[in-house]
Amino acid sequence: MMKRRATIIAITISCALILCALTGCQLAKENTAVNTYEDRLIGVIITTEHLDLIDFEGNPNNDSNNAQSRIYATFVSKTHVNEETGAEILTHEYVFESIDGIQFCVPTIKATEEKDGYVATMSDLAISDAHVNLHYSDDENRVAIEGTVFITSSIKENTYYFIPIY
Repeated sequence: MMKRRATIIAITISCALILCALTGCQLAKENTAVNTYEDRLIGVIITTEHLDLIDFEGNPNNDSNNAQSRIYATFVSKTHVNEETGAEILTHEYVFESIDGIQFCVPTIKATEEKDGYVATMSDLAISDAHVNLHYSDDENRVAIEGTVFITSSIKENTYYFIPIY
């Protein structure tokens, strides 16, 4: 029964990542320059509370019901200490400070003068068996992620919302 439930949750996450393309969270801070690229779905945040990101007619950011079309992440640096050597390791990640949920995404960390850019996998501890497939070609770049979400039976919420991350 538990294995079946985990399989259903994994399939649901996969479907949500593929089918969610209307609205969602965006990792980069809002830029005043004109975007010359399309948003790309890179992951999901699973919440137990509904986020009002789209109106009932499917129009993002309709002022009639105070819906907002995007929630932006904050790019933060974290210092970790290697327990064996005592060496400090600096990592970077995107954090949605205003959302309590399970994050699973694959953002591209842009290059700086000090470091090359890279693709990172960011996931909550509730995500296990995570698989990330990167496909780069002359015609397209694709990222596919898949994972299993384990939820304890002590949680009383029965509804989970999949918020796409672009």
